[in-house]
Amino acid sequence: MAQSKLPSGKNQHSGIMNIEKIRCEFPFFKNNPNVIYFDNAATTQKPKIVLEKINDYYTNQCYNVNRGKYKPANDLSLEIDRSRQKICDFINANKVEEVHFINGASSVANDLSILLSGVFLKPLDEVLLCKSDHKSTVSPWIHVLDTMKEKECKIVPILLSPSGDYDENDLYQKLSNKTKVVILTHIHNVHGMEMNIQEIIKKVREKTNAKIIVDATQSIAHTKVDVQEIDADALYFSGHKMFAQTGIGILWMKEETNQELLQYFCYDNQNPHQLFEKGTPNISGILSLGCATDFITMLGIEKIEQYLLELTTYLINNLKKIESVEFDSGPAVCSCKEGYGIVSFKVDGYHVSEIAEALSFQNIFVRADTQCSYNERNSYLRVSLQIYNTKEEIDRFIKAITQIIEWSV
Repeated sequence: MAQSKLPSGKNQHSGIMNIEKIRCEFPFFKNNPNVIYFDNAATTQKPKIVLEKINDYYTNQCYNVNRGKYKPANDLSLEIDRSRQKICDFINANKVEEVHFINGASSVANDLSILLSGVFLKPLDEVLLCKSDHKSTVSPWIHVLDTMKEKECKIVPILLSPSGDYDENDLYQKLSNKTKVVILTHIHNVHGMEMNIQEIIKKVREKTNAKIIVDATQSIAHTKVDVQEIDADALYFSGHKMFAQTGIGILWMKEETNQELLQYFCYDNQNPHQLFEKGTPNISGILSLGCATDFITMLGIEKIEQYLLELTTYLINNLKKIESVEFDSGPAVCSCKEGYGIVSFKVDGYHVSEIAEALSFQNIFVRADTQCSYNERNSYLRVSLQIYNTKEEIDRFIKAITQIIEWSV
């Protein structure tokens, strides 16, 4: 398979990268030239190298992996191993044994709630989490603790600050010797804030021996995710939000934590992946994830982050010119220079679904309503950007919002 070359350079969009060349790597935009896709926090579009790899597997190398007695199947098994190594390097894991292929973030969040609660929670223990985080992060723990009523374990809710990141004073005050699990989000799926988890984890380590889980689903394709620097016990993300196929993701788990779980639930401690990888894997998904990792590496995650800050700032500054726009928490209301492509807002006097539907008639696709939040919250429009979005698209979006307001007056 030919590898794409993506030279950086200046154009009308950015001094950081050649965005037109990058857009050409995504067939979606050639096939849908009039669409403005601003729903990347839900899923990303797929580059040619990912689509070609998926097609190549199903048309040229559709074998099963592991224990094959013929060379093509064994070669495919080695390619799966290489994909695991790519992810290991990409997130700076110590060893490939810490990298587990999963179905996705929602699935593994449920698995972790069951496994960790069974091993680490004793009577009256506490789990710290934020109920304003993604529903798939919160709901499994609510459910699991509800089934463990005899232990009288409880959820201790972490609050958010007005900016949309964690209220750290509140969090630290709630830590105690009863705290056994702490669940954090790296970048918030609604507010777009980096949640300062590295500093928070250091403080949690000083005060407790709790297991720390991090949801990196919104950060993995937006900023560098280094599991050594973050120092959680487990961290997970979905592949489809980093340009890979749906139905595949990664759980990174510290070797010692994985061994603790294996001793409790399994008999064969020689296979580090047996808890999360059973039966025939999602082969095409794993291969696509390896290619997506190559693609991000070619672009440079630091350049992606820098460009998304540029786009986010441009979007916010233009939305602020519309008097009736009211921002949710996030980079539009915080004093820091931060932006990972996610901005949530509403227009005074309009239901967000009305705005979203009106935009869709102009082929501008955004997310609306409560954005998969566990807590009941006000409805907002969410614009979420990626590397292939442009300032010209933002200009069209701002013009469309302004026209919708004018036409309704």
